[in-house]
Amino acid sequence: SYKQSEGLQLFGRETAQTDARSNPEKSGKDGVEYAVRLIPIGGYVSFPVNTDQKEDGTLIEDNDPDLLQNRPANQRAVVISAGIIANLILTWFCMFAIVTNQGLPKTNFSPGVVLTSFTDLNGPAYTAGFKPKDRLLEIDGFALRAGEDALSSAVSKIKASNGRPINVSIERDGNIIEKVVQPTKQSGPNYSIGVKLTANSFRSERVPEKNPLKAAQRATEESAHLVQITWNGLTKAVLTRDYQNLEGPIAVVQQGAELARDDGLPSLVQFAAIISVNLAVINSLPIPGLDGGQMMLLLFESINGKKMKPGVADTINGVAILVLVSVGVSSIVRDLIPIFSSI
Repeated sequence: SYKQSEGLQLFGRETAQTDARSNPEKSGKDGVEYAVRLIPIGGYVSFPVNTDQKEDGTLIEDNDPDLLQNRPANQRAVVISAGIIANLILTWFCMFAIVTNQGLPKTNFSPGVVLTSFTDLNGPAYTAGFKPKDRLLEIDGFALRAGEDALSSAVSKIKASNGRPINVSIERDGNIIEKVVQPTKQSGPNYSIGVKLTANSFRSERVPEKNPLKAAQRATEESAHLVQITWNGLTKAVLTRDYQNLEGPIAVVQQGAELARDDGLPSLVQFAAIISVNLAVINSLPIPGLDGGQMMLLLFESINGKKMKPGVADTINGVAILVLVSVGVSSIVRDLIPIFSSI
């Protein structure tokens, strides 16, 4: 069903005409069309295009000033960045809700890193007899001390092996066990033992913040921290070409289900904040097809002093979207491999 309504228009309309190009019967008072879908797979905002195609295939431009493409660059920039801003606002409200109702737990670290799962059931670690929940304490005599840096130190030591066997001290059920494992080469210069590792940490009791101002400050700090660690993790993965810790949609859903089952609503809301931040950061990347790419095209247009030829931006974005869809499909396949391997 459709609801006809006057939408919020931040910059107003240049003309009084109603934009009903695509479907006059379903356009609202100000040309804003709302729809309620039976299956809400995802939300989106679609704007009428400023080009039309002749019978011979050539494109012509519509100079209607109410069309988004014909608006000033600053107004288009605000519209393009709206999705990213909405994700950051949602993150802040999630964090504020957690801080005021349940409180954020403090993370306490212990020495070592924990093996959570295997990325390759035929990999070096699995073959060498490692098991989930093993705690790696030392790699080639280098102690993995308590702290946030233990995980990056462990990964760096494995990568620096250049494929030679490494000695790993692990703790299992209170016993210290020595293992020798030989990392295998992955993409680029990276070496791996086929596991997923996480910091050896636990969280203390949650204490809610009753002071609204302090709660707002804490929510802002935590939101900024999430943005920082998400950006750092993404740039590190790109620079080192190590994508093993990047999860696809199926793995993300699994993690969310585990959090909901084990830790309840507070952790699930925090997980939603993390997802929202990831969407904001990834969408801000200067890649065609994403909002960051749209901003780059807009910047190029502003520097060049004239608009792109009709269809050029659509072609660039279309190719980029195909690439992004291919990456998404490959990540889904990668998520399914461990599931089918364990059946």
